Amino acid sequence: YTVWSEVFTCPVCGSAVIFYDAAFDQETGKVRDNFSCPECSSELTKRSLEQRKVNVRLVTGETIERIDLRPVRIHYRIGKTKCDKALDESDHEILRRITTGGLKEWAPSHQLPYMYRTHNWAIPARGMTHIHTFWPDRSLATLSALWAMVGRELNPLTRLALKFWVEQAFWGLSWMNRYRPDGFSQVAQYQSGVYYIPSQIAECSPWYNLEGSSPNRGKRQNLVGMWRQLPAEEGEVLISTGSSTTIDLPDDSVDYIFTDPPFGFNFYYADLAHVVESWHSNWTERSNEAIVNQSNRTPRSVAEYQELIGSAFAEYARVLKPGRWLTVEFSNKSTDVWLAIQEAIASAGFVVADTRVFDKKQNSFSQVKATNAVKRDLLISAYKPTASAASEIMLSRGTEESAWSFVREHLQHLPVTQGRAEILEPVRERFADRIYDRMVAYHVHNTVTVPVTVTEFYSGLERLFPERDDMYFLEYQVEEYERKRLTVRELVQSDLFITSESSAVSWLRQFLKRSQRSRRRHPEYSEIQPDYFREMQEGLPDYEELPELRALLDENFLQDEAGGWYVPDPKKAEDLDKLRRRSLLSEFERYVSTRGKLERFRTEALKAGFDDAWDRDEYEVIVSVGSRIPSEVFAEDQALLFFFDNAKQLAKA
Repeated sequence: YTVWSEVFTCPVCGSAVIFYDAAFDQETGKVRDNFSCPECSSELTKRSLEQRKVNVRLVTGETIERIDLRPVRIHYRIGKTKCDKALDESDHEILRRITTGGLKEWAPSHQLPYMYRTHNWAIPARGMTHIHTFWPDRSLATLSALWAMVGRELNPLTRLALKFWVEQAFWGLSWMNRYRPDGFSQVAQYQSGVYYIPSQIAECSPWYNLEGSSPNRGKRQNLVGMWRQLPAEEGEVLISTGSSTTIDLPDDSVDYIFTDPPFGFNFYYADLAHVVESWHSNWTERSNEAIVNQSNRTPRSVAEYQELIGSAFAEYARVLKPGRWLTVEFSNKSTDVWLAIQEAIASAGFVVADTRVFDKKQNSFSQVKATNAVKRDLLISAYKPTASAASEIMLSRGTEESAWSFVREHLQHLPVTQGRAEILEPVRERFADRIYDRMVAYHVHNTVTVPVTVTEFYSGLERLFPERDDMYFLEYQVEEYERKRLTVRELVQSDLFITSESSAVSWLRQFLKRSQRSRRRHPEYSEIQPDYFREMQEGLPDYEELPELRALLDENFLQDEAGGWYVPDPKKAEDLDKLRRRSLLSEFERYVSTRGKLERFRTEALKAGFDDAWDRDEYEVIVSVGSRIPSEVFAEDQALLFFFDNAKQLAKA
């Protein structure tokens, strides 16, 4: 490979500064932060240098104005010995001969359309205004020759395989391939996700890029090895391109869907695909691309993105069979994008049953312990409810039975056990608080009144469904769980982290029940406090106004004569819930009557107020208060999100 260097202008004396010669330390393989001008000895940094442009004749025969790029070093191999040298006259003569010889075959040469990833990164300002200017002359001549040879292959499948192979070099042979002496190799060292022209470039030979330094380690051998593993006979496999908003398949015809859709502004896929698509003369239609576009010229907001991504999920719901599964891979640090994806999944009619961290480095999974996992790579598993369950819920709408119809359907889809080897892990989705959130979300999205309070729901859950290790099951699932329970060496404790008032109450409920079982008595305040405070070490969100522990106990639990705290029986719990709800609604009225952003509040008061306003069809109240709280609140609490999002739609109607 040949190392090329950008040439800058010294801001002091105006002379040319070859960046590689001035700033690169060949002994360490690093670029120095500070270096001297070779002419005036002024101390320089890369930031202080001025861009330098020159007129350059290309292999296509035209002359353009482009940043000054010069070859400075050649790295080569004799047998197993690695060598490098400065360019001599014969090397420069080869480059001149290639340029004057012209292109013998076709290469794309159109002007770059406006793209956020090229124009916002000032690629045209560097002189790369047309697609063919992305490559050095030698690389462009190589690629055009290879592409023509591939096109003359008569066997259509072999021709496609060869095109796929050559495609792998389009980026790696371009000016975007960074020189990285500390890397494993110089192949494919371009910066992913952006168009970026580095100041030190590695122009690789086609053999090095496509064959590799070892005969058994190159791209071609890897691809051939993969294809040899495929079955020889033709199978039932179809690959197509098109829009996910119009899938050419019948209703209820697909067994399973895995989707890794665009997530907000992570990647501008159409922009990044332009290099490869230019060689095929076939480009992505970008007018309805489901991304958040930050461009001033072609902007697309999160709301527009949500509408586009929502129409795709609606199409997934149409073609998926009832009772079957959708898996969504998600990776984005934006709370707004996370909310948009959750809303799109739920609005399409799916019910989320599992959310797990996807650890790409270790190629393993670990259970998400909190609802909000915006800053992680996630796998979200959701199912399409069966037609019979949906019908049963709608027939019993407005009654308590619709809640239990949902729970029966939901528990049926959740894994009974999970873990590895002899270790049994809790299924977080089988905890009471998570089941309640899913039930509320389903009812709100189907514009059905939530038929029970949280206290009624918890007491009904205990009455109607068997509970093991703080998890709830259908009758036939209990036997399977207990069989597995007998065979495991270790049961991982089902920890609940305190991140909100709701999770604090759930933690206390779990703690009191466990204490009653293990100690045979109700724990006193002094016994509860140390464990409670330890669980709060993770810290609450800044906006959460959490009541004191004593207040939480007074509002949600009862004391015996000895001062021990316990979970009340359903009848007494209903009375407590009425008092607590009255207090929460009074707090919510205070939020309604104030103006400006709400910076500190009780999320439980918001939830009670939203639920009350929803029952009264006062959607404007929900929208008014919801628009004044931080978006991360909705990421932490799905019930609030679904109340707010559906209220916005109904308020418009």
